[in-house]
Amino acid sequence: MKVFLGGKVNELDGSWRDWLLGTELVHDGKSSFRKSPQWILYYEPNGGGPHFDSGGVVPWPIKERAVLNCHDYAGPYRQIDPSESTDSKYSGYFHGIEAFGCHGAMDSIGMQWVGQYCRTAIFQSDMVFTYINTIDCYGTIADLAWAAACGKYIYLIISKDARIEHDDYMYVSTFADQVYYYNGNIPEEEMIKERFNKASHFYIEWEDRNRHNPNAIQAYTPIQHELRQIEKWSADPRVRKSIQRLLERF
Repeated sequence: MKVFLGGKVNELDGSWRDWLLGTELVHDGKSSFRKSPQWILYYEPNGGGPHFDSGGVVPWPIKERAVLNCHDYAGPYRQIDPSESTDSKYSGYFHGIEAFGCHGAMDSIGMQWVGQYCRTAIFQSDMVFTYINTIDCYGTIADLAWAAACGKYIYLIISKDARIEHDDYMYVSTFADQVYYYNGNIPEEEMIKERFNKASHFYIEWEDRNRHNPNAIQAYTPIQHELRQIEKWSADPRVRKSIQRLLERF
């Protein structure tokens, strides 16, 4: 199963992923290796890290069996450039990108690539397991909306630290298949592992139910939209028939 662990991707609020992903040995950008969280990508301009893509954003891999040594991890990722000084007061984050600059600001090309990688990771995932633990989770809400539009199974956890009023996430919660409100009644690590295991079992039931239900809601992807437009405007009945056969496979 491919998993997307949605939520904040800064070091403080995103570190809950460590309880599910653990660490790996990575190049430190200089001359040695060190342990690093699996959801962090490093870039070293002299060849010690992943290749930079357009906009200075490292491509997001799918790490096999990274989640609890069982499931594949699709994203999201936080990127660090060890060659840059990240101790400056001007250093910051942009959807997990840590680099020298005013509050992690990126140019428009970099922003487009981050958005594309994030949407692709969600689209490739089977389950979107999301933890909202701050009130400024704007990107996370967008991820949830995209995951719902793609027809993904969504398990959503909402912490008391992210709520001012109990119903603040009433509309957002409608995107999810299951919602759990965390009130700090048990240690956070225990809660994350317990909820992930429950979500994995729920996903199996959800998948089996949808597989055998001809009326189940299917994701209406951009590809399907384009195919339907071709079917609608084509004057050739053979083309329309071929498009209909393709759409049936979705």
